Amino acid sequence: SRNDNGYSASIIWWYGILEKFGYEVFYEDYAEYNAIEFYEKMKHYKPDYIFHPTYTKIHTEFIKLKEFTKVFIIQSDDMWRYNNFSKYWIPYIHGVVTFEGVKDNYVRDGLNPKNFHKINWCFNPNTQDLKEKIEKDLLVSHVGNINSHPYRIEQFNKLKSLGININQFFGVNYEEVKRGWARSKYNLCFTMNSLNTHREPKGR
Repeated sequence: SRNDNGYSASIIWWYGILEKFGYEVFYEDYAEYNAIEFYEKMKHYKPDYIFHPTYTKIHTEFIKLKEFTKVFIIQSDDMWRYNNFSKYWIPYIHGVVTFEGVKDNYVRDGLNPKNFHKINWCFNPNTQDLKEKIEKDLLVSHVGNINSHPYRIEQFNKLKSLGININQFFGVNYEEVKRGWARSKYNLCFTMNSLNTHREPKGR
């Protein structure tokens, strides 16, 4: 999906990867998703697989796609939204690709154990490489939102009280994010989730 700040994280992490393994891949813009049109297009094309990076909506209509293809979701937030989101996808899909998910939970809730795929965060050279050399003129930076993360605000205030200025990059496209990282001697990465309940793996 694409928005005013560039491509979504799912494109950043996945674009071009499957092609490297010899697959022919078609990308559909989620921002323009129309259930009827997508079903008809997929029924005509009959892909071997459909991979959907989940956002906020559970698409129950995906069950119809299972008539002629295998449907997988890509989940990156299972540690904090499995019980109120991820598990409700199970009846409508074949399988899941997840960074944080627990196989026993998915199997308990009805997923075929053969269709659970655990993966790690990784580097995508197709989108994440920065070819230009940039001077490191920033001491400390942070990429991402802080307003909805009380823990981050607390840590920001502690650093500011020590006289450390934090350069924040938020609401910018990924090219600006890469340059922000490259300009920084240190980049902050907070693992505490927005609910302040536990820490999460991060792909920084």
